[in-house]
Amino acid sequence: MGCECGKSVDVGVEGLDEMLVQLSTDLVTIEAKYPDSELLKKKEEILKNRHEELLKTDLKDESKVESVVKKFNKDELKIDNDLIKNKLDKMHEQYEAGLKVCQQVKNKLIEKLEKKLESANSLAKTALNTQIEKVKSYSPAEFLDSEFGKPIKDTLEKQGLSESALKEYKDGLRNQRAERRKKEREEFGIKQNEWPEEEAFDDDTQNLYQKMLDEYKDKMEL
Repeated sequence: MGCECGKSVDVGVEGLDEMLVQLSTDLVTIEAKYPDSELLKKKEEILKNRHEELLKTDLKDESKVESVVKKFNKDELKIDNDLIKNKLDKMHEQYEAGLKVCQQVKNKLIEKLEKKLESANSLAKTALNTQIEKVKSYSPAEFLDSEFGKPIKDTLEKQGLSESALKEYKDGLRNQRAERRKKEREEFGIKQNEWPEEEAFDDDTQNLYQKMLDEYKDKMEL
């Protein structure tokens, strides 16, 4: 969402650089709170057990092979969904940290514009009042999507907070799975070891990310 305010307005506020540096630090700290090492360890164990189970299975018995494969497909998919949930939980907290900075910058910007108002002529006062009311009307989420929030949004995106980053992560998990399935078919001579309904994530990326954004879009205070 872009701001309709006059382009001549100086949007810089005192202390913004320091706030962005602190936000970057906070985002890294949040990142560290959501390690995926334990989940990846569980996945590694599942894949090991899967391979060992197939080694013991009569590969000529297609129904038995299918039963084994489907069991482990389900286990693998659960881990991948947990990995996605872990990433989304991290993004959720990072997004909230960004919105709190938006609230601070918004307040400082309003103070700055109101200060200008004190010495402005009548024509400038009309424009400034319009700008002030517009900024006041923004929720923190709307402020983030406005021209004023661009430096904050850039800081968040550098840390991987974007729908495209989540999609890339999910695509990576899906591609890794597809490659494993291909190697497994080649190693064991299995005709089929994947089914669309058993490879699908709990939700699509756009819905997951949008749900997070929608939670905050109308909140005026955090």
